[in-house]
Amino acid sequence: MFTDLVVDLTNFTNLSMGAKSNNLKNLKNKLVDWINLPESICLPFQVMEYAVAVCDPIGSQKLDRLMDKLGRTTNHTKMSVRLLRAK
Repeated sequence: MFTDLVVDLTNFTNLSMGAKSNNLKNLKNKLVDWINLPESICLPFQVMEYAVAVCDPIGSQKLDRLMDKLGRTTNHTKMSVRLLRAK
C-alpha cells in the first residue's frame, strides 16, 4: 500500500511508480545542467483506486469488475473493445 498520495520526482522508486515515471527520473540524472526537465509528480500505485473507492463506491465496484475482466483477456482486440465500452 502507498504511504503518500503524491510523490515528487526525487522520490520515484520502482516499487511505487511505473516505468515512464522512473525513466523520467533516470533521464533527469543524465541531462547536462543547461537542459531543464520540467518538474514532475506521480500518483503511486493504487492511489487512483483508493480515491475512486472513497468518492464513488459504486464506481469502484464497476472498476474492480472491469479490471477483473481485463485481467482475464488475452486478445488485444477484445481488450480494446472492453475499454471503449467502459467509457
